[in-house]
Amino acid sequence: MGAPDVIRHLAAAAPGYGIGLNAVGATDLTAAVPVQLADGSGQEYEIAVSAAGERASAREAARARLPSFCPIRHINQDGSFCLNWEAAESLAVLDRGTAEAWWGALLQYLRLQERARRLRRWPNRREWAHGEAAHHQRKAQVAAAALSVRFERDLAQGRVAVTRSHAVSAEGRALRLNIGGRRVLSVFDERGRAATLRQPCPCGLHHRPLTLRGCGDHSARFVELTRALRDQEAAERAFWKSWKGKQCCGTMDGCPLALTA
Repeated sequence: MGAPDVIRHLAAAAPGYGIGLNAVGATDLTAAVPVQLADGSGQEYEIAVSAAGERASAREAARARLPSFCPIRHINQDGSFCLNWEAAESLAVLDRGTAEAWWGALLQYLRLQERARRLRRWPNRREWAHGEAAHHQRKAQVAAAALSVRFERDLAQGRVAVTRSHAVSAEGRALRLNIGGRRVLSVFDERGRAATLRQPCPCGLHHRPLTLRGCGDHSARFVELTRALRDQEAAERAFWKSWKGKQCCGTMDGCPLALTA
């Protein structure tokens, strides 16, 4: 499977989405992509697609509706779209079916771009963090899913967060795991263990809660979740710091680029 095969599969699948092909080359194509929104309105994007190996990347061919670069809107520095995080979700184009999935991902991405343009914020909570922060986000998701459906849902909804305790005990400084602003447990960061193993496990799986010590591997999972969120936050800060001084496109409210310019 090579770039010409990827382009061939994408070209064959495009008409099924009402996508018009303007030009098709050996390793690239340009297409008119209609985007229908929930309110019945629609927009058309001219999209340039290029292929390398089994992967295809997309960008706006003639910049008309999107910024040239915006991390919040998942537009890379070279103008290409960040459609997915390959470590968790592959968009390799191997056949007609995966080509359809690729076009479907692009269309959903462009719908979100239209909503973001109107709202001035990214409208989808189920997105990957920036840069290395995505690796820690994935670890947090795995840990939360191992705890309970409720923790997995709360994490997806952005209700789970970590704060640092100002007090320092003999065990070192503690990290507080909060749900909806309420602390559910603390973890001694340096020791890598829950501060109180005798407390009821916050997983919510049992009518009569077991202690954290006696609730399977949940003590270790809570430590994993807490540390992963701590590391995700640090990696996210480092990501934005690396772009300090980069021109903000001005289309998103509260953009860190505007705050650090």
